[in-house]
Amino acid sequence: MPSCFSCLVPNPVRKTVANGDTNSIDVESKILRAPAPNFLVPPPRTSVGEYILRKFKASPDFVAQVDAVTGVEDTYGQMLDRSVRTAIWLRNKGIKAGEVVAICTHNHCDTVIPMYATLYCGGAVAPWDPIMNCKDLKYMNGMSQPRIVFCDEESACTVLVALRESNNDAEVVVFGEHSKCTSFRSVLDLHTDEDVENFKCSELEDDSQIALIVCSSGSSGLPKGVEHTHRTVLLQFGAVRLLNLENKTCAVFSSLYWISGLIGMFLCVAGNMKRVITPAFEEDFCSQLIEKYKINWVLMGSSILIRLIYSGCLEKYDMSSLEKISGGGGVITADAFGKLKAALPQTIVILGYGMTELGGAATIQDANSKPGSCGRPVYGIACKVINCSTGKILGPDEVGEICWQSPCIMKGYRNDPEATAEAIDKDKWLHSGDIGYYDSDGLIYVLDKLKEMIKYRGNQIAPAELESIIMKHPGVKECAVVGKPDKIDVEHPVAFVVKNPGTEVTEKDIVDLVASEVIERKRLKGGVRFIDKMPLTPSEKPKRTVLKEILKNEG
Repeated sequence: MPSCFSCLVPNPVRKTVANGDTNSIDVESKILRAPAPNFLVPPPRTSVGEYILRKFKASPDFVAQVDAVTGVEDTYGQMLDRSVRTAIWLRNKGIKAGEVVAICTHNHCDTVIPMYATLYCGGAVAPWDPIMNCKDLKYMNGMSQPRIVFCDEESACTVLVALRESNNDAEVVVFGEHSKCTSFRSVLDLHTDEDVENFKCSELEDDSQIALIVCSSGSSGLPKGVEHTHRTVLLQFGAVRLLNLENKTCAVFSSLYWISGLIGMFLCVAGNMKRVITPAFEEDFCSQLIEKYKINWVLMGSSILIRLIYSGCLEKYDMSSLEKISGGGGVITADAFGKLKAALPQTIVILGYGMTELGGAATIQDANSKPGSCGRPVYGIACKVINCSTGKILGPDEVGEICWQSPCIMKGYRNDPEATAEAIDKDKWLHSGDIGYYDSDGLIYVLDKLKEMIKYRGNQIAPAELESIIMKHPGVKECAVVGKPDKIDVEHPVAFVVKNPGTEVTEKDIVDLVASEVIERKRLKGGVRFIDKMPLTPSEKPKRTVLKEILKNEG
């Protein structure tokens, strides 16, 4: 399932043509629409950098960041000073519209500084995952071609090798010290207070100017570089008002590499939220932070949320301050959701569906959502379902490919016009590659990704359906189902399973569990493979290409 993060909110469905103030189904065209309020629309040629700088100047004493490890607090005034000094340095290095700056680091108080600085200069930010190996970073370099890379000490050597082997002489700035890199501290020391005082953001050339190059999930292949403009980013900021997130204390357990981490970070600025920063998610430590700082809102991927639910930490720590949990990126089983609500009955849990290509959320659930649904389209979103073979628009309860229109839709895939044309048609509909349907109440159901569907004797089997069943077993920590080629049946479903520590579970247990809930053709005819660690993308989704390679090597 694609990344699912709540950024906007739905209205009740009315089965009439959209009238501007209700979420509705257009019966004739079979399209679901959710009109956007006027206050969500930014003025033309407004840059993200200009917006952020204004916020910093308006409340210089506001404590915006807290380092959870050291306890050090960071105000808007301090962030303004560091980001402007960095922007002056970047401008002197030639960073402007069309130039790219990559950021390859874990979460800390300086992580966002070069990003803000790049946006002040009109450049584009390309977040890289700091845990990537040299091969991955060479791919990222080829996709984004940065002029400058900011990284931490741990990833500096890998970044340097990847750039050298890619014949890119980009300057590398390190948070810390490295003999072959420019130190971030030295960048900050080069300019005077007067320089900072006189700094002005670069003006946008037009609304199509690129602000972010974010990777798609990469769960079924190599990630693509998704380009978002300043306008599509700014359109997300209205979510703070719609979700009542102003002046809260929050934690976003995602790096900038994830669209959730980026949007979460921007929402913190838009809503004047204090952000508690931790370099990585660990169940006990992060639960302690929620208790210590009385955090009101957390944003996390579903895989992290599931780990938290089954860790025992919800019962161990005082989380009564939590008003909202926003999450997604995969399936939350009924059992897991039930445990979450039992432990935190006062907390609003907001789950939904989204894509990097849509800039975040496309749907979220509300109080009237049915089990299994992703909710209804958020403000400004339109949805239709089409026949995968003919392109014919389908009606309620008819399964096909889900397509979207959104004001936050990507400009395109970086340097890949063919893939862009394949994803966005001439009528500006984004073809998600996801299989699903909507019902007569306008609730959307995502069954699986089109590319991940397993083909068995002319039938389509959704891995997500089998995975949700397998995850019910108490001995299963993680699982993923993929197809193994078969010369007669085309493919057989195979389950890869990571066991929970200290539990006993056999292949027969898993096979019998699935067989008890599905018809014969959907059963695990390829069996079960137990593995110690699930190969994951940076967005915490199973790397199905790696799992298929394991099966291929079995012969």
